[in-house]
Amino acid sequence: MRPFYSMRHNVAILLSLPVIYIFALYGFYQLRSDSLVLLIGSVILYHTAIIAAFFADWDGRFLLHFFPLIGLLSAAGAALFMGN
Repeated sequence: MRPFYSMRHNVAILLSLPVIYIFALYGFYQLRSDSLVLLIGSVILYHTAIIAAFFADWDGRFLLHFFPLIGLLSAAGAALFMGN
């Protein structure tokens, strides 16, 4: 929970982010043999490591640069899970 966000914002984060991350992991797992998915995963991993090591704070702005890639993997995972 982020203390400077409203309660509605915190609830939205708690309800949506776990689903997004679970589908992103599922999408990565199912498509891990594709080189583009490996590139996306490595960008997320290395950016997270660099930001976490040097710039981590409470506001979450560090997600701005790679959250679209997580969303891409999440959409692929949700499509695979639904059988499309």
